[in-house]
Amino acid sequence: MDIIIPLLLLLLIVSPFFSSYLGKLSKNGAGAYFSILPFSIFITLLFAYNNLEFNNYQLLNSSWGFLKSMEFCWRLDGLSIIIALTISSIGGLVLLYAHFYMSNYPERNNFLSFLTLSIGVSLGIVLTDNLMVLFFFWEMINISSFFLIGHHHKRKNIRKEARDTLLINAFGSLSLLFVILVIGQIADTYNISLLLENNIHLGNHPYYSLLLILFLVAVLTKSTQFP
Repeated sequence: MDIIIPLLLLLLIVSPFFSSYLGKLSKNGAGAYFSILPFSIFITLLFAYNNLEFNNYQLLNSSWGFLKSMEFCWRLDGLSIIIALTISSIGGLVLLYAHFYMSNYPERNNFLSFLTLSIGVSLGIVLTDNLMVLFFFWEMINISSFFLIGHHHKRKNIRKEARDTLLINAFGSLSLLFVILVIGQIADTYNISLLLENNIHLGNHPYYSLLLILFLVAVLTKSTQFP
């Protein structure tokens, strides 16, 4: 389990970059191959949830990351697994549906690639144990959303909508980054597990109201939910 889930997540995030090669393996396109990974993650997480003790969690540590404060470490608890199960199952079904529904669409593989990337980084957001890595996946969601919305790039109104979405999401991302940096300074760690174990009470901090407002701004501007 320690290696299977991180490996499947890595494959899910990397596979869209090889869509042209995967498309050559099948006359029907790469969509069927893409859907295998979310369903594999779904089955693996079911076993992990079944083996998880009540009111407990499991950490899947990794020895690598971008920086010292951005190690790739995965946290499996009841809430994260349930949300990840939802993402992987619905994501896999959406990929299969889009694969057949868009059978006559010439750029189907490209569209499904960005959709697969969205599923992968969404799972990364839910399962990561590091706030800085969470922000990295958050930004990847912005990029994949930009390409999904602006897929029909030859139409001027579509390009405008994609650009507006990217700008609004970028504003929310700056808000989230500020929140994460302040939390890191307060707690002296970006690891979610350590934040919980050390009982860091952000509500007692004088900047709590500001952090809460900025966090809500980040959430509401995600995929331009509020505007």
